[in-house]
Amino acid sequence: MKEGHSINYEQEFLFSDNKLHSVNISKALIKTDKDPAYMLFSGWDVTELKAIQRKFQTANNQLAMVMDAGEIISWVWDVRVRTITFDYDYQKNQDYLPEMKSLTKPLEDVLSLTHPDDVERSL
Repeated sequence: MKEGHSINYEQEFLFSDNKLHSVNISKALIKTDKDPAYMLFSGWDVTELKAIQRKFQTANNQLAMVMDAGEIISWVWDVRVRTITFDYDYQKNQDYLPEMKSLTKPLEDVLSLTHPDDVERSL
C-alpha cells in the first residue's frame, strides 16, 4: 500500500446481536518521520443503509414495471428554464406522441397540447 492512498472495502461481521452486519472499512498508510509507519483503520455499519437501498431498488423496479405495462410516460419540469423533459421510449410511443420528437420541450409547447380546461390546473 502506498503512502497517502486508502483502500475501501465492505465486509460482513457477526455482531453481539448475533446478526451479520455489513461494514464499510477504510484503511490508509500514514508515515511519520519516525519508524514505524502507522495504519489508520475506520469502519462504519452500513447494514441499515443497504436494507434501505434494497427496498428502494425493489420499489423502483415495481414502478418501472407498472409504468411499462400502463405505457405511462414520466417527465421532469424544470421551472427555472420552463422546459419539460420526457423520459419514454420514443420508438414504443411514437403513435401516442408523434409531435414529441425531442425529449425536451418548452413548457408552452407542452401546454399547447393540453386540453384548455386542464391548463390552469397544470400550472
